[in-house]
Amino acid sequence: MAKDSIQALWNYNPDTAPSEPLIEAAFVIAHHYNRSFYDSLYVALAVTRRATLVTADEKLADHLPVKWIGSLSN
Repeated sequence: MAKDSIQALWNYNPDTAPSEPLIEAAFVIAHHYNRSFYDSLYVALAVTRRATLVTADEKLADHLPVKWIGSLSN
C-alpha cells in the first residue's frame, strides 16, 4: 500500500520550489506575525507566486494570502 502511494507521488510529478530565495521574506513574515519560520516559507511562496495558500492551520489563516480550509464552502 505505501509502496503504491510512493509510486503514485512520483508519477504525479509535483511542482517544487527552492526555499533559498524565500528565506528573507519568510523570516520577515515569521517575525512580524509571530509564526514559525517553517510555516512562513509556505506563506512566502504563496506571496511570490501571487497565489492563495489553503491550510488546516486556522491561526495561520489570519495572515496574508492564506485561507483556512474550514472556511471554504463546497
